[in-house]
Amino acid sequence: MAQINEWLNISQSAGTGDATITLTASTNTELEERVASLKIKTNTKTSYVSVSQDAFVPSLTVSPSSISFDTNATGETKFISVVSNVAWNALPPYGVRLSRTSGEAGTLFISVNLTTTRLELDSQITFVSTDGKILFN
Repeated sequence: MAQINEWLNISQSAGTGDATITLTASTNTELEERVASLKIKTNTKTSYVSVSQDAFVPSLTVSPSSISFDTNATGETKFISVVSNVAWNALPPYGVRLSRTSGEAGTLFISVNLTTTRLELDSQITFVSTDGKILFN
């Protein structure tokens, strides 16, 4: 298989008569669309085929999106599920202990343990990708 560029391979780069050419793209892990142009040339005619691949879209889902603790809940544990296609870090507020503060792409259950009853009413756990972009707040 010939390579058009670093992300796109072509099944054949030359031939005679009718043919089916297969293009194979590697996974796009970049946040930008990728584009290439395939040039097919004979002795008398040249044709171009534009090829594009969508940009990678990082995703992170946290469920449930809200948890509540009783007023005197010090030591109480709740669980949240994190589903992501990127590595992530969690930034818990003061008084909240997480069983994990980072993870890879995939699904992970995190226990949330309240270590103090002195939290703000609307404290948030912020999840960011390892490159620092906020994914879920």
